[in-house]
Amino acid sequence: MSEISASLVTLSVKETLVTDQNGKKTEASGLKNGMVIDVVMGEDASIAESYPGQIHGQKEIRIVGQENDVTGMYLDALKEIYQIDPGLNSGVKIMALDLSMSVNMSEAEKSALAYQWDSWLRSQSQDMDVYQKSYDELVEEGMIDTEKLYFPEGMLITIEDKEIKGDSFVFSISKWCSGLGADGLDNCKAVFEDGIGTYTKGTAWIS
Repeated sequence: MSEISASLVTLSVKETLVTDQNGKKTEASGLKNGMVIDVVMGEDASIAESYPGQIHGQKEIRIVGQENDVTGMYLDALKEIYQIDPGLNSGVKIMALDLSMSVNMSEAEKSALAYQWDSWLRSQSQDMDVYQKSYDELVEEGMIDTEKLYFPEGMLITIEDKEIKGDSFVFSISKWCSGLGADGLDNCKAVFEDGIGTYTKGTAWIS
């Protein structure tokens, strides 16, 4: 399992034994975001080489612990910033996520967030190409016009956070299409309780 421990994988809980931290059988409905689990594979189990990976033939899911669901909280923040000033979203076909300044997500979590964000956009009938790229990378690839400060048919959403202390941290999130087309929320405070994160909005700005 070490090869996929840092990747996003899916599996069905149907007809799979689920046990709690005391080794007792529990309901699959007790599983929630941010939980740490061990997956016990059956003799005929397999993992499809796809993204996300797909586990088949598991025989037990063991709940090991609970961590903060940072990606789930950030998915909510992405939805909110996207819906602010919806006129900026018109004609966007390329969605870039700059997660390079987030210190509270691992690389696997950043990839998982990008995947979840892509899935949500498609559920809203927004057919876009989603990439993890910074402003500088987009410039290097010729995707941003630096003279006109314009991202043709594209949007860049940037997340920057400060290291988590206890069960809270501060972050900022913004979306940018051009020098005169940008919105942001600065100094938002994320708080986690039993692994589930909520946040209060900080200072809103529009360019």
